[in-house]
Amino acid sequence: MRDLSEPIVISELEALSSSGFSRFDPPVIAGDVPLRFGLEPESVDGLAQVMQVLSAHSEPVLVTGAGTRLDMIKAVQDTQIRLSCRAISGIDECDAADGVMRAHAGTPLEDLVQVADEAGWTLPMEASALGATLGGTLATANSGPRRLGFGAVRDNVLGLETTLATGERTRCGARVVKNVTGYDMAKLYVGSFGTLAIIESAWLRLHPKVESVECMALSLDGGEASFRIALEASRRTSARAVVLLPETLATRVSGLGAPPKAGACWRLLVECAGDETVTRYDSEWLADQATAQSLSSQALDSLKALYRPASPGGFRVRLHLLPSGLEEACRLLDEAGFEVLAYPEPTTVYAFHDPTASRVTKDLPNPLALIERVAARVRADWVIESFPAPCPDELAGFNTQDPQNLMGELKMQFDPLSLLNRGCFVKSF
Repeated sequence: MRDLSEPIVISELEALSSSGFSRFDPPVIAGDVPLRFGLEPESVDGLAQVMQVLSAHSEPVLVTGAGTRLDMIKAVQDTQIRLSCRAISGIDECDAADGVMRAHAGTPLEDLVQVADEAGWTLPMEASALGATLGGTLATANSGPRRLGFGAVRDNVLGLETTLATGERTRCGARVVKNVTGYDMAKLYVGSFGTLAIIESAWLRLHPKVESVECMALSLDGGEASFRIALEASRRTSARAVVLLPETLATRVSGLGAPPKAGACWRLLVECAGDETVTRYDSEWLADQATAQSLSSQALDSLKALYRPASPGGFRVRLHLLPSGLEEACRLLDEAGFEVLAYPEPTTVYAFHDPTASRVTKDLPNPLALIERVAARVRADWVIESFPAPCPDELAGFNTQDPQNLMGELKMQFDPLSLLNRGCFVKSF
């Protein structure tokens, strides 16, 4: 890699008045790599100019938003520059008649939620941490416990404006779906972790505000019926979020109330939202299934604490599987010493291991091997979200030598010099 201390590169970046060029002294560590320089363009034009300079000198760059999910990109390679999109922020439009919004990538998600609420709508996205930006949320395709009701992040993106590694600006989609023809490129960019293009701004689909919200916590004894109740709760008409977690974990998360029943093994959190009559009917059904207590409407937000960057030596993985494998996956992971959090539908199971807080053991001999065995048993796909440094070679990014690696082929088409988030991608198994 060319040494960025080469005067011509520095002088060209410093000459761009809107590049936000700065030096890190001492270096900032991100993805196990020391970063020496920072860029924070003030506009989309400035962003394009920065990428033109970096492309001309084949200089890779780590693109970030607020940096709340940097623990998911342990494999960043040969990079000395961090490019932040936080300054490219603001809401251009919130159409209360059509229920659409256009905002720039650096806008905090909390701001979008507030503006949508004031316009009589709901933003169907959740921030994983305080300060998370729209661009970071789209790049990581981060969904919270309300995905059941909100849908996947990519399903609520109508269009995107992006900057390619060459500095060329592109656009896909539009504010109105019926005006769009050709490939839905937005679905490709969302979840690509900034490896294909840099998201500048997005058109978002809003959801109507609900009339009533009811949140409850149920105590389950851990038998087969407990998992059946969790799946049935997910299929109730008004169910917007359903979360299953062990009582040992639930008691450590503030805001989830006291254990509703002594001796319970699992706690089921359910948020019903919609027409008042329907939410009341579903809440009464839930109360008939097990010992329950009411929670505040902000209770599910307390789960964000579980998505904070893992401590040194920490490990977090996400498994996607069929509903029929939910009970076995939760049991096997729990017995292996992982903390478990599950969304019954669409069935997603998170496995955490924090050696500073684990209730079973301070050390898992080979967490990857354990996860692999569990995934094979329940036929799950899995994604590593956080892994202790150093990252094993087999987990590092795109393998462009493998002709069957579709994402590697896409990377070579969109960014042949591999300048954007080089080596960064969550690898699926």
